[in-house]
Amino acid sequence: MTEKSTYPKPREREAGPQSGDLTEPMARIVREEIHTELRVARDELRRELTRPPHPRTARLYTGAGVTALYAGGAAVALLVLLLAMAVPAWAAALIMTALLVIAAVALREAAKRPSPAPHAGQPAPPAMDPDPRGREGG
Repeated sequence: MTEKSTYPKPREREAGPQSGDLTEPMARIVREEIHTELRVARDELRRELTRPPHPRTARLYTGAGVTALYAGGAAVALLVLLLAMAVPAWAAALIMTALLVIAAVALREAAKRPSPAPHAGQPAPPAMDPDPRGREGG
């Protein structure tokens, strides 16, 4: 039989971090992980905002705009035909053309004028930011 004294003796607990000492390393690891995840999320969001629209989406918006333009033309033709019941057709077309020119000039002049100041009791409308991301250069 072997003598028990030859067995390895249990070591005394090595000097190392105690359970209370783990808070600082854990906090550092968590901070680093959060920082990394936020950086990844920021980069993905930046790529998403600067990416051009999907070609299918652009085609659909273009199609909607062209369709709306044709609908406006059809509405003007309807007004011309209704007006032609009271006056000759050429006069109805001339009247509608004059009305559309007057409307276009009025809209252009309204765009040139600065917007009126808000009333004393009303808050000012929010200013339009020329950059939709809110800052230049990202």
